[in-house]
Amino acid sequence: MNRKKITLIAGALMAAGAVFALSGCGSDDDIAYYPVGGTVSGLGNDAVVLQNNGGDDLTVNADGAFTFATTLANGSGYHVTIKTQPGDKVCVADSSAGTVSGPVTSVSVVCEDPASLSGTVEDSNNGAMLGSVTIEARNPADDSVLTSTESQTAINGTLGHFTISVPSSHEFYLHAAGRDIEGTTYKSSNLQTGTANGYNTILTNAGSSTVKFYLTDTATVNSMATNLGFNAATDAVFSMSVEDDAGNGVAGVTITPSPAVTKLEYVQTDGSFSETGPTTAGTADMNGALGWVASPGGNRTYAFSLDQAGTYTIASNFSLRLIPGEISTPLEP
Repeated sequence: MNRKKITLIAGALMAAGAVFALSGCGSDDDIAYYPVGGTVSGLGNDAVVLQNNGGDDLTVNADGAFTFATTLANGSGYHVTIKTQPGDKVCVADSSAGTVSGPVTSVSVVCEDPASLSGTVEDSNNGAMLGSVTIEARNPADDSVLTSTESQTAINGTLGHFTISVPSSHEFYLHAAGRDIEGTTYKSSNLQTGTANGYNTILTNAGSSTVKFYLTDTATVNSMATNLGFNAATDAVFSMSVEDDAGNGVAGVTITPSPAVTKLEYVQTDGSFSETGPTTAGTADMNGALGWVASPGGNRTYAFSLDQAGTYTIASNFSLRLIPGEISTPLEP
């Protein structure tokens, strides 16, 4: 499986959030009911519409404390999401889900100026530009979609270009949605760190932002599923290469996922795969590993740690959002 690279260059604007206390409770027939709320910060004079458990719409048009109208019974779940984003801000709900055991005051809705990312969607087999592909930015805290756009913008008459707004200082995930197992997931943890290496460049206050997505055709994916034994519709599949700063493949690397995945197979020198690590191939076309999680039932984040004895220093480890029905390709440290 060929690894495709994604490059992201993004500027960032900082925004700070504050959490304030809110209290209150009620009871009915010996069952205690409690309010759910928290604080909004960074909103300014705009308005954001919040929901709890998919309903109970609440419009907030100023910074400060908020409380949903409907109280919840003790022991029930709450899940606060953004229904409608402000006109010129991007809001993220932190500490947004849990179980009611008293007044909930910890939900923090942080609104900030967005970072604008632009890029392309291309066919991984021939590099052709692909239009009408939805690109989503997801909040890893609750899987809510922050914003989405279709790759329909024509530049020089060519479809496949997109522009999307993301929170400038929050962690987020971008992926090509609704593509069965064809999407590539990108994750950025902190846009203003200024970290850079051979595979992923994040620059502070950069003037432009570029993300490139490669999509694999369904026939190729179905053939992979048959040969390797995963379910193309329900399993979350990932592939990764392990390379040094110069882009050369590195052998002798052990990869440890947490939590454990259903299967992890290492590329061997002869091109075969083995469930016993480490990698033995270190060429540009043969290195790394692939694996999958059987029917996870929802998006989950997996942490991957790398180890290579003696020769290389691992700059950093990485996490990957595994999405059912899509191939996720991480960027290596």
